[in-house]
Amino acid sequence: HLFAYSGGTDFTLHNYAPIASVIALPLVDPLGVVGAFNAVMLASIVSSGIGLFILARRLGLGEGAAWSSGAIFMAAPALIARETAHFSLVITAALPLFLWALIRTLDATRTKDAVLVGVFVAAAYYSDAYYGIYCAIMGTFVVMWRYTHIEWPQTVTPSPRLERALSLIICFFGATILWRVASHTRRLALGPIVIGLETLYTPQLILLLAVLIRLWLAWRPALRVDLPPTRLKPLMRLGSISMGTCLLILLPELVGMAIRALEGRLPGTETFWRSSPRGIDVLSYLVPNPNHPWFGGSTRIWFMPDKPDAFPEFVASFSLVALTMIGLAGRARLLPRFWLAVTAHFFLLSLGPFVHIAGVNSYVIGPWAFLRYVPVV
Repeated sequence: HLFAYSGGTDFTLHNYAPIASVIALPLVDPLGVVGAFNAVMLASIVSSGIGLFILARRLGLGEGAAWSSGAIFMAAPALIARETAHFSLVITAALPLFLWALIRTLDATRTKDAVLVGVFVAAAYYSDAYYGIYCAIMGTFVVMWRYTHIEWPQTVTPSPRLERALSLIICFFGATILWRVASHTRRLALGPIVIGLETLYTPQLILLLAVLIRLWLAWRPALRVDLPPTRLKPLMRLGSISMGTCLLILLPELVGMAIRALEGRLPGTETFWRSSPRGIDVLSYLVPNPNHPWFGGSTRIWFMPDKPDAFPEFVASFSLVALTMIGLAGRARLLPRFWLAVTAHFFLLSLGPFVHIAGVNSYVIGPWAFLRYVPVV
């Protein structure tokens, strides 16, 4: 009805949630558009909870704990906020189901599980293109955790000259940043040399890189692959099956992109160092949800940008009761190291390229500042 008289339109790069459209197709006639939308929305929410329940059971949780996990996932503030504007981002069932299938594949090395991995990656992409990328990042993390480890050498002999140079760089740029913040001066004159300090993006980058190199020289961690040759061949075969299954299901999308590229209609997006969209405010994880009946009105101004779509974009509130329980569990050494690492990894990614605290850009660089330059991701 919408495009019958316009010659059609290309939906290849639209995030219109094809998987929801397919489910809704037989429901529109009997329920109407509004009824079909509501039915698909409810199905999306419930299936997300079921997906996490299945994953939790695979990880060894009891039925009650797994059921609670699914219920909490369905009611996560980030998902509730997105129900108001970003319908495709509510369709999250494929994410836990992908992890479930991937863990089964790595444990049992069965072909049918590898096929399921490809199916769920494609389903995640057809839910929202972001979620296909999330699967790639999650899968890379899981595989690296399983088959690599970091070695710390017993004796390290760093280069004194290089160490001194790095220490001087760290001290200089650290002092420059503190001086710029305290004095609000925009230019630093060192004799004939004048350094512009309009922003702190570049000084923070140099400081971070110098600190990272200094730490690496001090500890010299080395990443080692812990994968026997007898294990490598089956895993490569299963990986090929997963990718082949995924690409086969995504064929309509890939053909559409190829046609766009041949016709010169594939948009190119240049990534700029300083102008990338910001991430979640650190404080937003720790203050009550903007929807909170008691505190929402007062805490909203602490971290929400002044944008019309700020609510669905920047909500990341987390239960303070749950954080306390997690802290107590960590103190009792009850938390699995893998899931702590996964949580820390995605928490850091969610902060975006530059860390914001209480609405203020700290110019501290997060891992996303580098990961956003990776092709496809």
